[in-house]
Amino acid sequence: MTYLLDVNVLVILHQSRHIDFSMVQHWFAVRSPLSFATCPITQTGMIRVLMHQVPGLDQFRVDEAREALRKLSVRPGHKFWRDDPQYLDATN
Repeated sequence: MTYLLDVNVLVILHQSRHIDFSMVQHWFAVRSPLSFATCPITQTGMIRVLMHQVPGLDQFRVDEAREALRKLSVRPGHKFWRDDPQYLDATN
């Protein structure tokens, strides 16, 4: 099974001070090796939220957010789902 990660999970993975950071890290560790996906929508959302000022969390510059996405996309198990497949085809 491949998990399409929600923007919230992608952001939490990069915010060590987030209340749910440990839980998300544990979820990844328990399912290792994990097959997970991102798509243009989740990638854009991750960058947008990381660059937004949220009280108590780190605000990323554009180059830092892009580097975080690059590192995420080379993690073992990552798959990139393009915009063009239909939902049923992408989740088969």
